Amino acid sequence: MSKIGKLTDKQKLFCHLYVKYWNITRAYQEAYGCKWESAGKNGHRLMKNKGVKREIERHKKENAEALGIDARAILQRWIDIAFSDVTDFMEFGQ
Repeated sequence: MSKIGKLTDKQKLFCHLYVKYWNITRAYQEAYGCKWESAGKNGHRLMKNKGVKREIERHKKENAEALGIDARAILQRWIDIAFSDVTDFMEFGQ
């Protein structure tokens, strides 16, 4: 394991891949090159690491800033979609 506050290159890669795929097992498997079964177990264990959590949060914040959106904007869009009507997107004729 790494020293407190310091992440290994593989841990940093895991964080990057997790934010890319939003899948712990896939991110761990790609970062560490192991079998799917062990990636699932070890990936969930790695997610408990405080340094990993901080790095993931940093990536998430960086991505949100780059896109210029926040959670409220996404939630509002989902609400708009949920309560939309098909006629908001299509016109029907004879």
